[in-house]
Amino acid sequence: MVFHNFEEMAAGLAGMSPKHVVVAAPHDGHTFEAMQMANEHGNLTFTLCGIKEKMEKGAAEAGFDLSTVECIYVNEDAEAASLAVALVDEGKGDLVLKGTLSTEILLRVIVRTENEKFGKVGISHVSLVEIPAYHKLFGITDGGMTPHPTFEEKEMILKNALDLFHTMGYEQPIVCCMTATERVSHRMVETSDAEQMTKNAAEGKYGNCIVGGPMAFDLAFSQECADIKGYKSPVTGNFDVILTPDINSGNILTKSMVHTSNGKMAGCILGARMPIALTSRGAKSEEKYLSLLMALMAAGDK
Repeated sequence: MVFHNFEEMAAGLAGMSPKHVVVAAPHDGHTFEAMQMANEHGNLTFTLCGIKEKMEKGAAEAGFDLSTVECIYVNEDAEAASLAVALVDEGKGDLVLKGTLSTEILLRVIVRTENEKFGKVGISHVSLVEIPAYHKLFGITDGGMTPHPTFEEKEMILKNALDLFHTMGYEQPIVCCMTATERVSHRMVETSDAEQMTKNAAEGKYGNCIVGGPMAFDLAFSQECADIKGYKSPVTGNFDVILTPDINSGNILTKSMVHTSNGKMAGCILGARMPIALTSRGAKSEEKYLSLLMALMAAGDK
């Protein structure tokens, strides 16, 4: 089943196999509300790793009964992050949900764990976005992990996004390599990277997908703009994923969609041994809930 919006995703997860979620630093009511919302769609159990007083306060805000879940108390956020990742890495959980701890703290633990296990890091951040002005759910990557990706890192970022969309039921995901202009310029390495990735995809290097670029924002979103400019591509007006040139453009694009376009979003770290539902500390319960659904889907029915 192809998920075109978050409602379809939630319905598609209703019959999933049981999953165990490890939550790092659930110190706010929004995190507990997200857990309650997600549990309505699936057979979930939880282990909570956090500071006792803060967890009790957050649970009280959401009317959540802590006696119904396993709680492991620690003294600081860094301990919560390390313990949560270790539990999943040891097979005692299926995924991690980030609570209110700093993203930097959690990412540091994940990167260290990946390096120790594999000698390299192949993780990236993917956002799923739903806005009224576009006809389907789409991904934006990487607005949360890799500041200035090299060409090889962009290929890794692309692979993680493609894996996600294949899991979502998309047989041939359509990817836009977004840049400021559709013209290739030696002064803008992003444009030449996009051109090369488009060629590589056409030759089958990335598996079953369509990649187009370099492509400006207006061409990606509007077939009419593409027609006016005479830009021919199967990506225009119908992309599934936007690959941004750097973390700044990805982050700004994602947040602008949510805050100015009445959008909804979810965010996950992918490519590690486990999916990590990751949102800003200021995210409300709906965004945390949708991110948890996204991570559950990425974890697969296993």
